[in-house]
Amino acid sequence: MSGPDGLFAGAGLESPFELEASAKIVPNRPGQMKNSYPFLNRYKDRLPLIAMAVQDATLTYINPATKKQFTHAEFVGFARDFLGVDIIFWDTSSPWLKVTSAAQPASGR
Repeated sequence: MSGPDGLFAGAGLESPFELEASAKIVPNRPGQMKNSYPFLNRYKDRLPLIAMAVQDATLTYINPATKKQFTHAEFVGFARDFLGVDIIFWDTSSPWLKVTSAAQPASGR
């Protein structure tokens, strides 16, 4: 089975509409912008589901424009708007997943 323009057949796919899980979200990363990202951008409206990850090491990458680590909003914006990502798997070390003591539910005892 092939996808848009017959590009899926033998193109490193696990199944006809599933990309390999090795693609990770790093906004505007030059290597990815020359490889998988243009494909996802081109076909984002034709792929039924795009799921990618932000991994532990990725959280340390620096945004060249701000000279700071990428923010949650930058990851989400790039993934959603440019790549067409529907689901983001976040590494458990992502700072925005941390629960503060004030946000923890009461024990009910």
